[in-house]
Amino acid sequence: MNIAIAPFSNPLPSGEENPKNYPYWQLVIDSLHKSYPFVTFHQLYTDGDKRLNNVIIKKRSLSHVKKFVNTECNGWMSVDTYLPHLVNTKGIVIWGQSDPKIFGYERNVNLLRDPLRLREDQFGLWTQTHFNIDDWVGPLAVVRTFERIYLS
Repeated sequence: MNIAIAPFSNPLPSGEENPKNYPYWQLVIDSLHKSYPFVTFHQLYTDGDKRLNNVIIKKRSLSHVKKFVNTECNGWMSVDTYLPHLVNTKGIVIWGQSDPKIFGYERNVNLLRDPLRLREDQFGLWTQTHFNIDDWVGPLAVVRTFERIYLS
């Protein structure tokens, strides 16, 4: 089973953590890798991204990513970044401070910890927002959602 992941949004010019970056990716991947060794994760990597362990790195153009996800993957997971807008297949999107009712798609499983944690100016610059680890669903919620969507 091949699962694509787009775990990070573009780096901020300041070097600060992008508020759209889910902080628990490695815990999610490690847990799923241990329980389901037949699942291969493919990190869709761009310059400046952290590299996760237990994944295959894929650095490709957007056209290659779209073709790869649509033809070679059984599913995908992402934060609020380019991937949910690029592919038309159902995936799992993990949201922090951006509103899935504005930027998401109903076809996806949109994981949001709490609407009260959304930033006030949804159309403002991300450089004006700070990363907050408390904005995110925990890794167990992502693992359970993955199991329900892709393994049931």
